[in-house]
Amino acid sequence: VMGAAVSAIQGAGGQQVTIDCTTIQDVETLHKSLGISVDAAGSYMGFSASAKVDYASSCDFSSFSTYVVVRVSVQDAFESLDSPVFSPDAAELLVNNNPDRFRQRFGDTFIAGLRKGGEFFAIYQITGSDSTEKESLAVKVHAAFNGGLSSAELNTSINTASSDSKSHLEIHVHVFRQGAISTADLNLEDIMKTARDFPISVAGDKAFAYAVMLQDYDSLKNPNDKFIFLDIQNRQDVLEDLAKKRFEFLTLRDDFKYILSHIEDFQ
Repeated sequence: VMGAAVSAIQGAGGQQVTIDCTTIQDVETLHKSLGISVDAAGSYMGFSASAKVDYASSCDFSSFSTYVVVRVSVQDAFESLDSPVFSPDAAELLVNNNPDRFRQRFGDTFIAGLRKGGEFFAIYQITGSDSTEKESLAVKVHAAFNGGLSSAELNTSINTASSDSKSHLEIHVHVFRQGAISTADLNLEDIMKTARDFPISVAGDKAFAYAVMLQDYDSLKNPNDKFIFLDIQNRQDVLEDLAKKRFEFLTLRDDFKYILSHIEDFQ
């Protein structure tokens, strides 16, 4: 599909900015917070969602962890493809009534627009078998986010809780960022500074294209009205089911990894 240009909505030059800090107790909710969805629409978010799935797969996000997530989402005005039409190659296949080859080359949908801006996540993963210890430390992370604790005080609390723990308490910080060019975030001050500066860092020509909007081909003028596009509902259902199974498997994998590391707690 081709278009005359890609343009944003006129007069929509601002940004939609969301920042929050939440405590999450299960991996499924964590995935939703990261914008990784198991439904068909989520599988169509393009390179951004694929990167986040790969990122989540590389981390040990198990059921034995509590997560405190600092999330910043910045959305610029949506940019859409102007006056989309079939490319000459696609039109030739349609005229010749060759749906199999058309699907092989062009799939079932086309990119109709881009969502630009950026996303930033900082995840404090608190792992252990004692829920009281995990909840206590999660409260302190929230306090640090709200300015009640300094980075040094939070680090002291983490070190003390880890050394005094009877449940193998561990704390890991994961940072995921799409957009902006800056130094790595290594401590609480870095994370909070990136969160505060992030909307400006991804403004204008620095915006990152992190999502796409897809449309069915039946929204376009078709050179062959007899051409029948593949019914994609079954494929969407299968994708949703497989994505759900994959996320469940990843959680189970990380659960077993934790159990095998602390087998004395699971006799």
